Amino acid sequence: MKVRTTRFGQITVEESGVITLPAGILGFVDRKRYTFIEVDEYVPLKWFQSLDESWLAFVLVDPDEFLEEYDVQIDSECASELDLSSQEDARVYVIVTASERAPDATANLQAPIILNPTKQLAKQVILMNSPYSVRHPVLGTSQ
Repeated sequence: MKVRTTRFGQITVEESGVITLPAGILGFVDRKRYTFIEVDEYVPLKWFQSLDESWLAFVLVDPDEFLEEYDVQIDSECASELDLSSQEDARVYVIVTASERAPDATANLQAPIILNPTKQLAKQVILMNSPYSVRHPVLGTSQ
């Protein structure tokens, strides 16, 4: 399918590249279809482009890229919703908030996006009573 985006112009997305979030993302619950766009100069960051709104895109990163001890336990309800047979099958991403200065970029560790890459199903989960921050520095200590 062809999709028009404000950042990348018109893109082609294969049906296998469509990721569905049945509950949407916090604040965007009606936007349920996304795709990853990878730009070489931004790796390991990925754009998570909405297929429902041309202007809506999030920057995601696998938290293992900057934080070894990040641990998300996927409860049975989430595993069932995503049709996950085991937690190891899931991919975890966090939303990055960019800043004018790259060292000031932060990640929301309290609301990760859990993805079943086989089924292309995802869910944003809110980690209640979590030790993690909504503004965790991505590149070391934020100044």
